[in-house]
Amino acid sequence: GTAATNTAITSAAATITIARQALVRQISDLANLTNNVAGGMGVGIDGLAEDMVGAYNKRVTAMLCGLSSGFSNTVGTSGADLTVTRFYDAIFSLQLTANDSFMCILHPQQMNDLMSSLRSEAGPGQYLAATQDQVNAKGAGYRGELFGVQTFVSTQIPSINSGADYCGVMFSRGAIGYATGSAAPVRGAGEIILPAGTPIVVELSRSPEAGLSTITGSAFVGVAELDDARGVGIVSDF
Repeated sequence: GTAATNTAITSAAATITIARQALVRQISDLANLTNNVAGGMGVGIDGLAEDMVGAYNKRVTAMLCGLSSGFSNTVGTSGADLTVTRFYDAIFSLQLTANDSFMCILHPQQMNDLMSSLRSEAGPGQYLAATQDQVNAKGAGYRGELFGVQTFVSTQIPSINSGADYCGVMFSRGAIGYATGSAAPVRGAGEIILPAGTPIVVELSRSPEAGLSTITGSAFVGVAELDDARGVGIVSDF
């Protein structure tokens, strides 16, 4: 007959700071005139404008990968190749804090070293290479599943120790967060209105006296580590 009492929830908060990310390209009238790619998708105005989407994706990827060296837990050794043993160390580190559904991002050199180590492995571990459908769904950097870990490669993984090593990362859901924003409706030249909620704004402007067209892409985004126990850095040589 004893009444249950209230149990307070333990909570924590992380701050994600949103900042403007911008890229400006300029092209001369002569360069645009001599662009001979069908549809103007080469180095012409249309191609540069379209490229803003790819540039935004690469910028966000670089921001996310840049968080890899910020986790307290790391595995691997400076100056040594990445091996299957070190990959397992990262899995073990995350499992100790009750994480699951792991994802890993490695530099291509780290992935090469890991694959070289895999060639001499024997046992129940399994590498499931990415199918074309998976690459289409998850992006060109997806390499497949290794020991249950979704594995990606990216050249945006940063170098550390004065350029001597790379620092990849393995994490579970909730380790990293991102936030995006959009400016209020903007009225541009020629009464063009850019609506709120647009993640990437691409604007064109002219300098007629110089014969130059300017393409400016803007976006508001921020990334941050949310839970230190959900991620581990993976260090191996350059």
